Amino acid sequence: MKEGVFKLAVLSQEDFLARVRTLVGEDNTTDEALHNIEDFTDTYNSFSKDNSEDWKKKYDENDASWRKKYTDRFFASPEEIKKEQKEDIIEDGKEVTFNDLFEESEG
Repeated sequence: MKEGVFKLAVLSQEDFLARVRTLVGEDNTTDEALHNIEDFTDTYNSFSKDNSEDWKKKYDENDASWRKKYTDRFFASPEEIKKEQKEDIIEDGKEVTFNDLFEESEG
């Protein structure tokens, strides 16, 4: 393989589960092993779903949003710009806690 060139290894579900079985142990039926196998299977299944439409939709919405913001800055009145800047300052001035950093937010 050439230096700097990496190949992404994507396993089929059958190969993935065979590798999990090897790592966990063929005859390992402990609660922990079964729980791990279930987690790995659920994770694999969630990754293998076709979410391309969701990502495409989010990308298109984000793209349209920044394009609108960009063009609005040239056509907005000075009052609108000041209002938006004031809102940004208020938003930036809010106190953020450590736990706030780990909250998921959409958009």
